Amino acid sequence: MKLFLTLCLLLSTSAFAQGLEKVLGLNDALFTHLLGTDQAKVQEAARALSAEIKKQGGKLKTDHLDQISAKNAKEKNLEHYDKFLVPVVELVRSQKGPRPYNVFYCPMVKKAWVQDVSKQPKIRNVFAQEMLECGEQQTRF
Repeated sequence: MKLFLTLCLLLSTSAFAQGLEKVLGLNDALFTHLLGTDQAKVQEAARALSAEIKKQGGKLKTDHLDQISAKNAKEKNLEHYDKFLVPVVELVRSQKGPRPYNVFYCPMVKKAWVQDVSKQPKIRNVFAQEMLECGEQQTRF
């Protein structure tokens, strides 16, 4: 019985890790589009991320993702993205990964984000794009 419970725990942890990695991959796509100017692509990426979170059982809230729209100004979409990201950042910190996703923080705008360092090894501050490399890497997984 103890072995069975241990295996169940490992499977659920593995499933959680795989789900988190998929969510972070879709988040990275949204992050990349937010660095650009096409808000239709931003909306599309936000919808894909929201759908995946809901498919996985909605452990993260998608309210703010669902408010990201092609009709919004970029600044408004960044506000919604920031509110969505707060629990995501904490989740990545607490789970210590998965690789290659790390937490970055900009003290100038007091905002944190998750960035795939295998694709974007340099700091890419989505919240202060006029100071794109402003910030610091807070985790190293």
